[in-house]
Amino acid sequence: MHKLFLALGLAGILCAAEPGLPVNLLRNGSFDEGMTTQGLPLYWGTQPYNQAVISSPIAESFGKSLRISRTEPGYSIGAQFLNLNLPVEHQLVIVGYWRGQNIQGRGANWNGAKVQLIFYDAAQREIDQPYDAASQTGSFAWQMFIQNVVVPPKAVTAKVLIGLWDASGEVLYDDLQIYTVRRAPEMILQNGDFEIWGNWEIQGQGQIDIRNIASGHDNALFIANTEPEWTFGSQVIPVAAGKKYRLSGEVIYSEIVPGSQDWQKGRVYAEYLDEQMQPLQAAPDGLKYFDGSSRGWEEFQAEFSAPEGAKFAKLYFGLQDCTGGIVFDNLQVE
Repeated sequence: MHKLFLALGLAGILCAAEPGLPVNLLRNGSFDEGMTTQGLPLYWGTQPYNQAVISSPIAESFGKSLRISRTEPGYSIGAQFLNLNLPVEHQLVIVGYWRGQNIQGRGANWNGAKVQLIFYDAAQREIDQPYDAASQTGSFAWQMFIQNVVVPPKAVTAKVLIGLWDASGEVLYDDLQIYTVRRAPEMILQNGDFEIWGNWEIQGQGQIDIRNIASGHDNALFIANTEPEWTFGSQVIPVAAGKKYRLSGEVIYSEIVPGSQDWQKGRVYAEYLDEQMQPLQAAPDGLKYFDGSSRGWEEFQAEFSAPEGAKFAKLYFGLQDCTGGIVFDNLQVE
């Protein structure tokens, strides 16, 4: 598998390497394992869908990518089935890279380029609604997507679909992975050491992924902006209103140039949610800020208390409308 750790480093502090991952449940998610006589990537369908397996547009040494394109709106979708046999305390994590060019959906706002999962019971009946793990229109550079997916209790198989839903344009896919993770119920914040990819969501327009770090941290959350943009990793945790919590972790950052507002810099903040997972009216709680460059890894701490009506807190770690790079590791909430 690749590859697409695009050329952003933290002033020479970091070096990208692929983290060790559990077994990928998807077959040929890198599209490097060959094609059928119809030109379809192995394991990704039996009928053509305006697809082509091409050499990576980044560099030939990166191997293959899957391109799906249409000049007129329509459906062009590849698919792969997975057998599921998961303990109830496990969930799926789906992660990969994609790039879009002039993607225009027709009609409903959910049409466009997607990565979708559909779950089936033992009688092959569809369970609930299809789940969109990633959905975009327009044009976008290579970027990573990652979603945590709770598997319905009666699901025995899942279908993974990729392509264009009643849309025109071009979408490229690479390094698609699905694997299982187990939630550690004794921890408030899950996977704060980033040894797996699970439990975190990534959002924004900058570069964000989980990397091996050369300075002794096996895996860490890496974020970099070349333009002033909002780029964050986030996780929802349960909280009790009025209870005090302590957040701690390690951070390293480089050449963060703040924006015009005080909060437009490297930032850690909390957004509080009610029992329906809707944000409360209170402004987000700014917990920690970073600018300039650190001399190396630094420890940080912050305390917060959930307001009345809060059942959850969504913790954000990243860059708020500024340029530069920042890496987080060993995050805990007590």
